[in-house]
Amino acid sequence: MFCPTCGSEIDDNATICPKCGVPVKPYSTTATTEQKTNIFAVLGLIFSILGGWLGIVFSIIGLVQAPKFGGKGKGLAIAGLIISVIWVVIAIAMYPFVLAAMENALA
Repeated sequence: MFCPTCGSEIDDNATICPKCGVPVKPYSTTATTEQKTNIFAVLGLIFSILGGWLGIVFSIIGLVQAPKFGGKGKGLAIAGLIISVIWVVIAIAMYPFVLAAMENALA
């Protein structure tokens, strides 16, 4: 390893350059791995906001796969599931009113 300040060669485990005395960081040999986000949970939330059955399907898949992602996306999947269920309840509650309006329009 080389000192970033003076350029002299120093030991790989050194924390201070012996020539100029500037602190140096040793190179890390461990790679940092970033966890990926659960894409099914994200899609579940998006589809649930748009309304429809796809929100329920993707949210359930995202909730089941959450342990694979270290729990990442579990909250998104739960939110998507709740929003989707609310949309379905609203659609079922509105069905009789839409049906009555259609009958009145045809009469």
